Amino acid sequence: MSTAVLLGLTLMPLPQALFTYLPAMQMLFGTTSMSLEDWLRLLATAALITLAGALEKRFRKR
Repeated sequence: MSTAVLLGLTLMPLPQALFTYLPAMQMLFGTTSMSLEDWLRLLATAALITLAGALEKRFRKR
């Protein structure tokens, strides 16, 4: 994995959390906090997409 990708994965969660949970940002952009159920759905969806990508890679190599 490239350095730029690792750097992005490391640095992006903080501004994303500020955008999602900071009251001033919520007012500015009209967003709301994510519930635990929202986070679980997000993680499950991300896991499925990652799995699908890995399976696609495996089948394309054959």
